[in-house]
Amino acid sequence: MSGNAEFLSNWRTTRGVQIGDDAEGIASKAKSMFSAFTDRVQEGYSSAYNALPLHNQDLDAQQEPSWFKLSRFEREIPSFKLLETKYSYSFLDIQPISKGHVLVIPKYHGAMLHNIPDEFLADILPVTKKLVKALGLEVSTPDEDGYNVLQNNGRIAHQVVDHVHFHLIPKRDPETGLVIGWPANNADMGELSEFAKELTSKLA
Repeated sequence: MSGNAEFLSNWRTTRGVQIGDDAEGIASKAKSMFSAFTDRVQEGYSSAYNALPLHNQDLDAQQEPSWFKLSRFEREIPSFKLLETKYSYSFLDIQPISKGHVLVIPKYHGAMLHNIPDEFLADILPVTKKLVKALGLEVSTPDEDGYNVLQNNGRIAHQVVDHVHFHLIPKRDPETGLVIGWPANNADMGELSEFAKELTSKLA
């Protein structure tokens, strides 16, 4: 049994909620199990990313000429490469939330979006666009199959892996793909106007 399979098995059995647990106990166990699961995900992906000689690392110290140490990466975590450019690398997510869930990463190590140089970021969307077409998601109307492009920054924003990565997630039905809430509020137009002025002054 693989490590993840064993972990999930333990999650469902030995770490399961016991009869007689109160609401606080159930909530505590659920939080603990989720934390353990995300730790395992982060550990696996972090090990894989640490195998990559990236543009801002000491490439002269690398023993392999290839940017992407695929053999070592595959020992750490399976990788199914789709498209690679000078600045980006894309591959199938091994924990997909829908078929065709793809990750696109810059070949520059940075934990958050603002850490990545513009030339790397400029390559991400064209690569993502090619992947959209390959996945058959180049639709004509908004009522057909859709997709989400997602990028998280910081733990509070659901970031698990400390290397910038973009999710391309096909959305072909209500059950699979990204499922989110959108707690929208009606803005005060006066406050919104003042906030816009504040931001534009910083962008000048």
